[in-house]
Amino acid sequence: MRAVLHAITTGGDERRGHLCDAKLAVNTALRVANSGEEWYLAEHLRQGIKDVETRLRDAS
Repeated sequence: MRAVLHAITTGGDERRGHLCDAKLAVNTALRVANSGEEWYLAEHLRQGIKDVETRLRDAS
């Protein structure tokens, strides 16, 4: 969660590093989710990361 929030609130190359960390953390969370709620939260975080990446590409 912290990596996702850092990716949202930082800029430039630092944001890209946090996005990479966030993607790894969310992928792990999706694999080890013990309930539908955990999976649902991880999936929404994954979608948020994709949205941030899209905005970065569009801004470039």
